[in-house]
Amino acid sequence: MPPKVELSTLIAKRDSTIASLNDLFEEFHVLYQVEPVLSTLENVYREVESKYRGVKKQQETIADRLIESASEELQTKNQEIGDKAKANFLKCT
Repeated sequence: MPPKVELSTLIAKRDSTIASLNDLFEEFHVLYQVEPVLSTLENVYREVESKYRGVKKQQETIADRLIESASEELQTKNQEIGDKAKANFLKCT
């Protein structure tokens, strides 16, 4: 014979289950409303990322061209300045 359960216990469990389902439905509706916004943000992120990569590539290209076009005299002067800065830094530390 199955155990006897009081009617008030069953009603309390039913009410608790209904409240849990209502909470889950509310959470679902919030997520359902946010989904299009997330999709838009992902598209904007991809666009910004691709533009950033383009700018980064342009910077590298400009730097490479400047290095290629620089004369040996400028390169030696830059090397001397770099060596002096390194020596001064080492003295300070």
